[in-house]
Amino acid sequence: MPKWKVILNALKSIITGQKRISKKKVINFLNFIIFPLPDTKRMRNNQPFSVAEMRDRDKELLSLPIYKTFMRHLGKVSDKWEQYLQIYDRILSPFIIRNEPLSIMEMGVCNGGFLEVLIDFMPKGSKIIGIDINEKCGNLKFDNPNIEIVIGDNAEREFLDSNFSASNFDIIIDDASHICSNTIISFEYLFEKLNFGGLYIVEDAHTSYWKNAGGGLKRKGSTIEYFKQIIDAIHLYYMHPNQLNGKQKKMFEKYNPQIASISFYDSIIVIEKYIKPKTAPFRRYITGSDASILQDNSDSAVKIDKNSSFERFLL
Repeated sequence: MPKWKVILNALKSIITGQKRISKKKVINFLNFIIFPLPDTKRMRNNQPFSVAEMRDRDKELLSLPIYKTFMRHLGKVSDKWEQYLQIYDRILSPFIIRNEPLSIMEMGVCNGGFLEVLIDFMPKGSKIIGIDINEKCGNLKFDNPNIEIVIGDNAEREFLDSNFSASNFDIIIDDASHICSNTIISFEYLFEKLNFGGLYIVEDAHTSYWKNAGGGLKRKGSTIEYFKQIIDAIHLYYMHPNQLNGKQKKMFEKYNPQIASISFYDSIIVIEKYIKPKTAPFRRYITGSDASILQDNSDSAVKIDKNSSFERFLL
């Protein structure tokens, strides 16, 4: 819902007496929403800070679309770590620049606030499916008809297959249970539903170090340790076959043609899919004519000429 509508509805409720709100709360609300904050000294973490200084510091961040959308959001509650907003602005900006409708899945709906933030931030016509195991989420109502809720367990292959066997998404976000085994199950099924050129995002990866989530430092089967293997999968063609066991070989051969990159941020993992499958190892190209220091005569390098062409693999 647009910010002005939320404010208008709140004021209507106050005027008509539908909501009993104290005079102090009304004044604070108006001061925060309508009037500029004075340069007063306040306390944060038991340390004084200047409101004006805070606003100057946040001015640059507020130029970032999703950060601005999140900070000004007045609808359903959304809970995100502060670094997530800047990460999302960085990784989603190419999609925003293209300005084409997107198909998005978010696992872990909770109050539904981030679904509202995303739909406000994404190009017009984008659609979002939210998955949650909590049946109460099925009662959530959204003003935007392009938000849909599906109730079920994203770690159950039968549920995923029965609901999404014919679906494809441009962006998939896992903000569900954060239990390591569940995160891996969801990825192994849903990555095949990710369109080429899309992003698969795993939130709260820090639970990989928590015992109650099936994690632990360097623990086999944790989310972090599982996704570290993707780094090796990307570099499959530089390995000697004897270095791999059967399970690794199968995994690496599956993901090498599809995954362009994997990024590890604080608590977020981002997997980028090539815009089309890679059908062969990348080639080395040589340009220029002066090789006075080192002459490369290896068969693995291709000398560029007027007939040379390059395939595009990244957005």
